[in-house]
Amino acid sequence: MVRVGKVSFWAFLIFIVFVWIGNAYAKYTDSGIRYWSAPDHTRLVIAIEDECKVEWSLRNDPKRLEIRLEKSVKDWTEPFIFVEDRFIDHIAYLQSDKAQVVIVFFKGGKDFEVNVFTLKRAEGKPFRVVVDVIPSIEERLKFERERILEAERIRKDNKYIVVVDPGHGGNDPGAIGVNGIMEKDVVLDIAKKVKSICGNSSNFKVVLTREEDYFVPLEKRVKFARDYKADLFISIHANSAPNRSYDGFMAFVLAPRGARGGIERFLQEAENREVANELKNHHDSVVKVLLDFTYEYTMVEGKRAAKFILDEVDEYTSFKNRGVKEAGFYVLRNPGIPAVLLEVGFLSNEADVKKLSDESERKRVALAICNGVRRYFEHLRSVKNITSKVIDKNYSTKNNKVKEEVKVVDSEKARSAKSVRFKESSSGTGDAKIYVVKKGDTLFSISRLFGISVDEIIKFNRIRQYIVYPGMKILIPVR
Repeated sequence: MVRVGKVSFWAFLIFIVFVWIGNAYAKYTDSGIRYWSAPDHTRLVIAIEDECKVEWSLRNDPKRLEIRLEKSVKDWTEPFIFVEDRFIDHIAYLQSDKAQVVIVFFKGGKDFEVNVFTLKRAEGKPFRVVVDVIPSIEERLKFERERILEAERIRKDNKYIVVVDPGHGGNDPGAIGVNGIMEKDVVLDIAKKVKSICGNSSNFKVVLTREEDYFVPLEKRVKFARDYKADLFISIHANSAPNRSYDGFMAFVLAPRGARGGIERFLQEAENREVANELKNHHDSVVKVLLDFTYEYTMVEGKRAAKFILDEVDEYTSFKNRGVKEAGFYVLRNPGIPAVLLEVGFLSNEADVKKLSDESERKRVALAICNGVRRYFEHLRSVKNITSKVIDKNYSTKNNKVKEEVKVVDSEKARSAKSVRFKESSSGTGDAKIYVVKKGDTLFSISRLFGISVDEIIKFNRIRQYIVYPGMKILIPVR
């Protein structure tokens, strides 16, 4: 650490550029200031020795962020570093008798926003100052449009879309194993293997929420799946348990009101901690959303996919299969998108850590996930084909053919949906409309859309279960 008395600021910077440039870049990752570059933001985290007052301001000529601290940066030995990032050029740390200053110098020619906040001591982590550098709104919208366009290209090939989400990342290591292995690294490696193994599939395409070691907020992971209009969302984790003997592989699907207790509740609280304050502040609206029946499809189909994956885990890996559980993980709360959270082992258990440290075992885990996904979509496609044939056979028009599928997206279009007349049967008689179920629909939402009861829809269509899925044809009786 270098003390600055009356020496001018700029003279000091020139000095440290020449004196420290040789070794600063090589050592910065071991210091109390770290950064992670993501496609849509850059995060800088400064660890402080103790909680203190923090003041910050943006300056020009050159464009920079000055952060004034009353305490020293924890374990920081280098006063100057260059940064490989599109927004940040370099960082300086200055100490005087009165205060410490961290100065972040930005590159020119880019529009961006800066968000600075602090994190209190928690779970062995020190007091921290977090700086998020976010692109302009135009650039953020560009990222969103690119995801939507890519999804359209994938669907033109008649493929399903699977969003695989490696948990944690960047400044959030997740659980840390007994041998120092980090959850964020384990799950990213498995996710990349899943994408690679599934790459030749003719039935579906895998996209990842993160490709490298950077942090993605939970709400962004959820939005990522919505932008792609994913047919399946899989979040991969490898947590720790209070009991070190607890081991095995388990899958979670959404329980809107959350887990009741046991290991399920422990893991739910651990993963949701990031958004705990947000959920408290918006409790009423969150509960209202969770009670919406659009989650029915998310839960039922998520459980179906989870069972296929766990069957393959038994086939390919040596992990104990602990079955499908239910919990209120925030990342699973995406109405209309079947979602599964996989705990691929516990880093608090020595046996599981040994397995997850083995490259070949991680590859077998990825293979099991890929095969489970493949089986799920094969099932989904076969069910859709069978259902379409049954409806086309049992309910024909006077011309013996339904020539047009009518997709209904709101109540206005519902009233103008294609009407046809059906022969008398045990299910009903008279006029009816054909409705093609879209993502997020449930029997309850469809009944509200057309102003009829769920029982009427079930009887008219001979549906045996309270389940519908995207692409399914539903006959709506016309009164």
